[in-house]
Amino acid sequence: MLYDVMRETATRVIGQLVARQDATEDPGERARLCQARLDVKRRVLDVDVDDAGAVRSMTDELRAEYDALL
Repeated sequence: MLYDVMRETATRVIGQLVARQDATEDPGERARLCQARLDVKRRVLDVDVDDAGAVRSMTDELRAEYDALL
């Protein structure tokens, strides 16, 4: 269940990044936001599903990123 919470939190972060990407006309900013989305996906995939501490830590990081995007 912890892993599912982490993945949902990542989905929310990615959703905010997509919304910002769609809202900007600046090609450089669009590219930066696209890379940020890919980075979130990579970081989440790198988390060991059997390491509850790592999952919690990533979830905390993602929540902070989400809050900063609001």
